[in-house]
Amino acid sequence: MARFGRAPHYAATGPAPPPAPTPPAQQHYCPGEMRLPVNLRRNSLSLTLPPAPPAPAQQPYRPSEMRLPINLSRNPLSLTLPPPLPRVPPAPRQFHSFHIINPPRRSPSDHLPNPLFPTSPQRGRPGAREITSLSSVEAGKRAAAYAAVDAHFGNAPGHVGIGSGSTVFHVVDRIRQLSAERISNTGFVPTGHQSRELLRNAGLRVVQLEDVPGRINVAFDGADEVDGRLNCVKGGGGCLLLEKLVAIRSEVFVVVADRAKQSRALLTSYRRGIPIEVIPSATPYVLSELRSLGSTDPRVRDGAPAKLGPCITDNGNFIVDAPFPPLATSGAVVELAESLKGIVGVVEHGIFWRGDRRPERAFFGGVEGDWEGVEVRPE
Repeated sequence: MARFGRAPHYAATGPAPPPAPTPPAQQHYCPGEMRLPVNLRRNSLSLTLPPAPPAPAQQPYRPSEMRLPINLSRNPLSLTLPPPLPRVPPAPRQFHSFHIINPPRRSPSDHLPNPLFPTSPQRGRPGAREITSLSSVEAGKRAAAYAAVDAHFGNAPGHVGIGSGSTVFHVVDRIRQLSAERISNTGFVPTGHQSRELLRNAGLRVVQLEDVPGRINVAFDGADEVDGRLNCVKGGGGCLLLEKLVAIRSEVFVVVADRAKQSRALLTSYRRGIPIEVIPSATPYVLSELRSLGSTDPRVRDGAPAKLGPCITDNGNFIVDAPFPPLATSGAVVELAESLKGIVGVVEHGIFWRGDRRPERAFFGGVEGDWEGVEVRPE
């Protein structure tokens, strides 16, 4: 009787089953073979790749060749460039008057003489006439400035006023050349930022106008136009208020300019108009009053290109340029000067006349490097 839970035993009848096949021996991996997946090991196959070609020898670098990227090093290629073209020298530059203010970059072989000092004419070069004429004008300004300082600086003055303009540079240059005994105890009163920096760069002692207790011994300044009686129009640089204050407080007022600033009547050559310093909030009213006085087109001076908007003085005011017809007589100068001063909102105007501190003497530089001195003519 069979027992539950145990398989019955049958006697083996017939031939014995064949033995199990022996697994193949473990194959070693060779770098040149690509093995198939592991589930195919019983029928192992291998795919033999051809051996890699030998790497080419390193090619020396030549400057005339352009090598391709490194991933193409098995088949190196080179591209031979054509030889460089011959260098063509640049065309000669033309010289313009703007280069006096903003000079271009030059090589030593392209050097031009300094137009601020006299030079001999250069023939055969572009712009030689402009350079020569400008140098002679500057030489005339320098001669006039030197003569003015030699005649009116005095011996060790207490205070000297220094205005603005292109000729004032030569005035300061001449003062700097004086002996230390004459200038060591002198205080120099500037009329604006330009003259203040000019004095500091020259090593002269700067004194503000409010720190001067008494009178200024002498004042040197430029001018935009001067008539036959030395009435002046000043203020093209925007410093007319301080210029007039320094002139009024000076015992001697001297103007230095080039001869082109001379005219028979004011507003003949200076067509920009009389500079007038105006309180900003009073500008519309002042412009209306100027038109009623006969000004053709009064305008607030623009600050461009240095800044956007109107020109602002050191005192925070506007500058109005008011063109008028030429002032042919001294009576016309006096009448217009008094009328401008009577407009509410006008701080100061640029007419320096008999009752408002015109200069005692003027020095004018000529185009040939000479100078001329003019004194006040009796009326």
